[in-house]
Amino acid sequence: MNRLSRTLLVSGMAALLGGCSALGALPGLKGNDLDSQLDTWIVERQYGRALNALSAIDPKDPQYSRLAEKRRKVESLAKTYEKEMVEQATKHMEQGNWAGALNAYDRALRGMPDSTYLKDGLAELHRKQSSLVAEQRLNLMVARARFLERALPVYERIARIDPRDQDAGRALKEHRRSIRETAEHLARTGSAALEAGEYEVAERTLPLAASISNDERVQSAHTRLKEWHAARKRASQEARERRLKRAEARKASAHQHFDELMSEYRRTYEDGQYQNARKILEKLEETTLHQSEVESERKQLEVAIDIEVDRLFEEGVTYYSRGEFERAVQLWKRILKLRPEHRPAMDNLDRAERVLERLKQLREKQAQRNSAENAET
Repeated sequence: MNRLSRTLLVSGMAALLGGCSALGALPGLKGNDLDSQLDTWIVERQYGRALNALSAIDPKDPQYSRLAEKRRKVESLAKTYEKEMVEQATKHMEQGNWAGALNAYDRALRGMPDSTYLKDGLAELHRKQSSLVAEQRLNLMVARARFLERALPVYERIARIDPRDQDAGRALKEHRRSIRETAEHLARTGSAALEAGEYEVAERTLPLAASISNDERVQSAHTRLKEWHAARKRASQEARERRLKRAEARKASAHQHFDELMSEYRRTYEDGQYQNARKILEKLEETTLHQSEVESERKQLEVAIDIEVDRLFEEGVTYYSRGEFERAVQLWKRILKLRPEHRPAMDNLDRAERVLERLKQLREKQAQRNSAENAET
């Protein structure tokens, strides 16, 4: 950045935050000098220094209120900067650019060394680093163990082919020592993982250690893993048996409920309470049990309802023709409870109710005339 650009940028930030002329904030800086230094730190994103300087302002200073407002603006800029740098570092991590992530935190902490937010972010980065490095070291150890296992027969063949080759004998001895040390390392790692509940790591290390070494401690560690497997298998089997028992209990309860509903349905059907019988059938359908039987009962019920509807309709017509309109209305209403869409019953019911209403009006008029005649006499 050239000198002119830097001057313009400093001036712009100063205009944004407002000038100040506080005294005594920093040793040797007064008035406009302090103001200029603060603006320079802000441009350089040295928010920690700027905030420390503003925090040192004496509350009795005549410019304290204005400087407090400036401090709030700097704090807002600092929070935005913290967030930007953490996001930048996170993006670098996601891309596998760990150096970029560390550099981002270094830059941010140089400007804000006391930021808890940045320190927490860096600590999280270190935790992820440690986890990934440990994973890669485990991969190296497993790869080395497998190489040692595959290479052992080769070393043994060389030593057997030329038994007088001392170098071959020493190489075989050294290779076996490497196998022993690697197996012990795998066993320690796997045992610690098993204790910590990191079963995937234990699975990768303990069987491999046992396959390359007959050492008692190595085999013992592998035995603990097999015991854990057996215990987990037993627990899984017991859980499965409990689930089966619960399922069987639910099934038995469902069948018992079905039988009770079916018994209730048949009693209701035999009593001719077809509307209630239909409601019970709906509950039977919800059970999803023996649906072919339920469907058969429904067809039988619908036939019985049709017969009952025809009987009620004809009986209602008979009562209507006799002038017993109330009885006819009752019968046709019963039809509509069984067959709400039955048009002839709806029409006849409407006609009968209009007749009853007309008769009611005539009776009321007659009663009024009788009352008037009685009053005259």
